Amino acid sequence: TGDGMIRLSRKEADRRISWQNIREAKEADASLTGTVDKTLNHGYIVDCGGISLFMPLSHSDLKTRRGRLSIGKEIDFKVLELKDKQRSAVISHRLVIEERNDESWNELAEKHNEGDVVTGAVTKKVSFGVFVSVCGVEGLLHQSDISWKKYVSFKSMFKIGDEIEVKILSMDRENNRLSLGLKQLSEDPWEWAARELVPDQTATGTITSVTDYGAFVELREGLEGLVHVSELTWSKRPRHPRKYVEEGQEIEVMVLGLDFDEK
Repeated sequence: TGDGMIRLSRKEADRRISWQNIREAKEADASLTGTVDKTLNHGYIVDCGGISLFMPLSHSDLKTRRGRLSIGKEIDFKVLELKDKQRSAVISHRLVIEERNDESWNELAEKHNEGDVVTGAVTKKVSFGVFVSVCGVEGLLHQSDISWKKYVSFKSMFKIGDEIEVKILSMDRENNRLSLGLKQLSEDPWEWAARELVPDQTATGTITSVTDYGAFVELREGLEGLVHVSELTWSKRPRHPRKYVEEGQEIEVMVLGLDFDEK
């Protein structure tokens, strides 16, 4: 800007990620989830991560006379057409329902329930997750359900055709939606922390990053704490944290405080 300040926008960053996901979904013929934002005479506006998408009335269901979708309803959809200039797209909920294989869903429902741990085969990889086939039903292992870490590069973890163990989080036969989880196979690290950690206790961890103001230490996958630069040395004029520690180093630390609400 004119005053030398840098303008940042979290909303714009989220929209750009959403648009990338929409483009990838079109290329991979994968489904996404959105929320009905507006009703029109000839269709709906569906919000997907801040991007407004148009769904024609004829693509809202198998039978358009069933009744209108309510605002706020969450639906799965496939991308019919991209509109790059407007950063929008034409989408279809009907295609998702048409692809539902009742025989496969019958087999899945007979063998498994929500909460079961099952084996499936990786069918697709996109930036927002991995699609896994379980009993012939393709489910989404969303990136947020792969690891307890907030940000993890997961594409190299999977190969098309790999058989992996996942947990069934939800089964929505009507909307042909199967949600899967991988991180749920292990304990939430904050539950572990509530049981195992108390202030003034020592613990061993690995340094994941070093910044100007301190070092982040991972005590368990998805559980990181900050060692502030003032806590790295008794010196009143501490040097840069890199003078004391480095990434990948295993160190012993003392727990000064725990905030379970803010994690």
